[in-house]
Amino acid sequence: MMTPSSNTSHPPTQEAPLQQLSLLDIFFPGASLASSTIQQILAGDLGSYAHLMYLFGLLGLLSPYIYKLKAFLEGSFTSTVYVQSTDETYNMVLEWISSRGLDGAARSSIVRVKKQNGREDPIGKAKKALSFSPWHGSFIFRHRNSFLSYRTSLADVGFRKEEELSITCLGRSPKTVKDFLNECKDEYLRLNRNKTTVFRNRRDCWERVAVVEARPLSTVILADTQKQSLIKDVGEFFDKRTRRWYSTRSVPYRKGILFYGPPGTGKTSLSLSVAGRFGLDIYTASVSTVNDQMLHDLFTKLPPQCIVLLEDIDAATATHCRGAGSANASKPADKESVTLSGLLNAFDGVASQEGRLLIMTTNHIRKLDDALIRPGRIDRKVEFQLVDRDLATQVYRLVFEEPADVVSTGKSQAKDQLRVEQLSIEFAAKIPDHEFSPAEVLSFLIPYRDSPSCALENVEEWAAHTLKEKRSKEAGPCEDGMSNRDRTSANHGKYLLSFLKFWG
Repeated sequence: MMTPSSNTSHPPTQEAPLQQLSLLDIFFPGASLASSTIQQILAGDLGSYAHLMYLFGLLGLLSPYIYKLKAFLEGSFTSTVYVQSTDETYNMVLEWISSRGLDGAARSSIVRVKKQNGREDPIGKAKKALSFSPWHGSFIFRHRNSFLSYRTSLADVGFRKEEELSITCLGRSPKTVKDFLNECKDEYLRLNRNKTTVFRNRRDCWERVAVVEARPLSTVILADTQKQSLIKDVGEFFDKRTRRWYSTRSVPYRKGILFYGPPGTGKTSLSLSVAGRFGLDIYTASVSTVNDQMLHDLFTKLPPQCIVLLEDIDAATATHCRGAGSANASKPADKESVTLSGLLNAFDGVASQEGRLLIMTTNHIRKLDDALIRPGRIDRKVEFQLVDRDLATQVYRLVFEEPADVVSTGKSQAKDQLRVEQLSIEFAAKIPDHEFSPAEVLSFLIPYRDSPSCALENVEEWAAHTLKEKRSKEAGPCEDGMSNRDRTSANHGKYLLSFLKFWG
């Protein structure tokens, strides 16, 4: 009997599949290796550690294709809208996310001290309240009947990185995202109704720094005729018919106003009041901290209707008079600071934004170059003065009169108002004219806000003491041993002596 052969026969090698796999390698590199690895794992003839090694190796081989597939699906079947952190839309989205309790949905978040909104109570738990917002990550949330993806990342902007926010929806149309952003905008405007949003420049971008209650015009210490005339002028400028008139005649739709006068006379307060009266935002920039390119970029990023406030415009050397023998005329331009030509181009150059109201403030109008405040750039000048009897009466009534929204009986309210009016006249008679700013008088009255009679009793002593301090400071020697009064004479009238008496 023949013994069966002990030789083990092996299955023939299948050439065709290998040829097919090699063809797959042309289009998908590593496909044949991945296939053989899977076959060995399924055969079960490897140890547990080898299993893991092959799995990780397989993932490493497939990960580039997974990312490519993900990018392909996102590019083909989703729509994304990006929002820069320097744009106001960023604040709109964050407030919507926070109001829905989604600020903690992301696994990564950034914490900031919450900014006070309007007249929120800063006492107790609300003091230094913390605000959390998603940071460098993503999460999915539901808006109406759609799912949206919220993602934040850091984008390179020049030599720095800035946060960028993106909202993604399924579908090739971004309508769902646009509807969401419009809802964020509507809610943001509703929450900030009757409030003024203040923006300040951060290099060449605008950053929201505060949201304050609209300031009533009655709280600004200025002659009523000046206030009413200014409000009428600004109201006519923002009227639709005025814009149409400018457009049909190809006249640049811009307006410039200069507020000038001693410090503490209410120039900034009136700017806030005008913004609140017309529901406009204020964009304030420090001219001494920017150069020409930054200022140009700031003005091109302004919204169609707003107020641009440039405080203490005389602080920039470029705005000073260019007399033939002046230092400013011969001084070379500094590339790191703004120049006069840069200012003028930003105000009314070819690329200047239309529809904005420019307000400049200065304590020294005589320092300013004529080209800066000529008609066409500055259409109106408003002078702020130190208090006379009329303004002193306004300050007193501002402190002691009850606001219109305070509930009280008709007879008692009329009686209290009559008493305050009588005391205000007596108070104003005890203050020398044109010696104090409204801010100084207000600072004296606030400690007596619950006792109008005590304020009346102590005002003469305060006025005499404050004037004595001013006179001694005016006549006192400086570091070089020269008195301020002698210095004024030596400057050949560069500064008015009457102004130096109140420059504290």
